[in-house]
Amino acid sequence: MITSVALPLIVFSVLAVVLPRLVLPVMPETPGGLVLNGLIVYILILAVAALYFFWSYTQQDTRVAELLGLEPAQSVVHFARLGVMSSVVWAPIIVLRIAGLHRHWKENTW
Repeated sequence: MITSVALPLIVFSVLAVVLPRLVLPVMPETPGGLVLNGLIVYILILAVAALYFFWSYTQQDTRVAELLGLEPAQSVVHFARLGVMSSVVWAPIIVLRIAGLHRHWKENTW
């Protein structure tokens, strides 16, 4: 139970806390930069979540990897949808983290 549900959600949540601050130096210090930061972080964590679900499914049944070769578009959409469903947990953390990033700006002020 811990390794299949709680541990991935904890990892995604930690990524949601850490990644916005790591992406901050390459973003412009504007409200649009904050939105772009949030989108980039969301897409990164979504990709990690989709890859985790793909890995988890292949651990249960190796034929899942064969299906990826047969129907790649549907497989990618399926695992991306699972990642979006898991974002119910970690997306609010991203929003809260992005909302406070303006305090770390060097040149502009809010």
